Amino acid sequence: DKGTCGDDKRCVAVGWCPAEDPSGDATEVHVVEASKFKVWLKSKIYFSLLSTADPSNPLDVSTMEEEKPVDYPQENQNSFRLTDLLRFANTKLEDVQENGALVMASVFFKCDLDMNECEPDVSAKLVDSESGFNVVTNHYYTNDDGTEFRDTTRWFGVRMIAQTAAEGSKISWGNLALQIASAVALLGVTVVIADLYMAFFTSEKLHYMTAKDKATHEF
Repeated sequence: DKGTCGDDKRCVAVGWCPAEDPSGDATEVHVVEASKFKVWLKSKIYFSLLSTADPSNPLDVSTMEEEKPVDYPQENQNSFRLTDLLRFANTKLEDVQENGALVMASVFFKCDLDMNECEPDVSAKLVDSESGFNVVTNHYYTNDDGTEFRDTTRWFGVRMIAQTAAEGSKISWGNLALQIASAVALLGVTVVIADLYMAFFTSEKLHYMTAKDKATHEF
């Protein structure tokens, strides 16, 4: 098939017009109240290496079963306003509102698995605000005279990437018993070492040996 040439001797292709122009008359800008948005973070962590008794059933910490959000800054919070997460990332909603942003939210659990207690700590990091983040959707339709139209909507916002890490501690009764046994055994070794030192390496070793061994009468 042969193409169509324009007045400038260039090929003419079918396209939508007018071209996308943020400041054009056909462009409408709508701003939502993102300051009211909340993010409910749910996490699950497995401590498989600490579950030596039954490897098929590892210890785990989960907030997946929580039925209600607990707003920050309450204790054991799991729900955060978008503005708070942006503040954690050292930025503001006004700074990312035009182009959007990519933010990584991190949840770190410090757990005492013997007491079944975990302390969550939430932080955020701004990954990208220069190129920002947006999604484009198109709506196609035709009017009564058969003219085709396309409405393009470009959504700018904050893309949130969540990650979870944890540090867990648990008493190993086997290792504890081994350490205690080693300490008790070392008590006997220290007596032998002290005796050898006094008998061979001190200036009063003769007096020590004399005082150490005393002859008793036979009965």
